[in-house]
Amino acid sequence: PWVAEFRLASGDLLQSVPLSDVRLETSDCVIIAADHSSIDWERVGEKASTIVDSRNAMAVVDSPRASIYKI
Repeated sequence: PWVAEFRLASGDLLQSVPLSDVRLETSDCVIIAADHSSIDWERVGEKASTIVDSRNAMAVVDSPRASIYKI
């Protein structure tokens, strides 16, 4: 939620998008790079199908629907 856009060394621009239910449901994979307290992790675990969690943010979710991979 804190980085609106990010330019890669190649010059490509990546832009943040709203974390909506539709976005979570239609994403192939959700990557958690920061465990912000403002994010509803229960909702993410229910709506996403696959999550790569680098911050152990999903540890607070009791029974997520998503497949979760911790790195």
